[in-house]
Amino acid sequence: MVILSGMFCWMCWGAPTWPTDGLATRDWVIEALEWRMHQGLDDCDAIVPALDAMTLEWISESAEFTLEIQRSDWPFLEKAPELLPLLIQAKALGQLLEEGELEKGQRQVVRNVRRVVRKTDGLPVWAMRSDFRASRSSGDDERGH
Repeated sequence: MVILSGMFCWMCWGAPTWPTDGLATRDWVIEALEWRMHQGLDDCDAIVPALDAMTLEWISESAEFTLEIQRSDWPFLEKAPELLPLLIQAKALGQLLEEGELEKGQRQVVRNVRRVVRKTDGLPVWAMRSDFRASRSSGDDERGH
């Protein structure tokens, strides 16, 4: 039991503290998303689903920006559609951090998604390599506002 709880703490180390009032704030969402971009889809099953739900809800309700995603700009979604929520989170993080030029932001989004994919068992990482390259180099017309 001690070993199992030690492994849980190690695997989920650095997870953001849950907001005391249960309401996400901009700063908490940034902290949560930065941590999230280093976890696989199936990591920390006691934390990640709740964190994903809270951050995605905050993103959808935020008046700070709007996200639009054209599936054709993200070919890896064809092989792994379960990456769509992660893509939304990665794009939102980039906009919250106000990453400069659009092309650099696009590369960072792809880098974040690719990192999570590598940490997730069962995803076709090698089959998606060319999709990640295409997404990274594609001209992204999406604007957040």
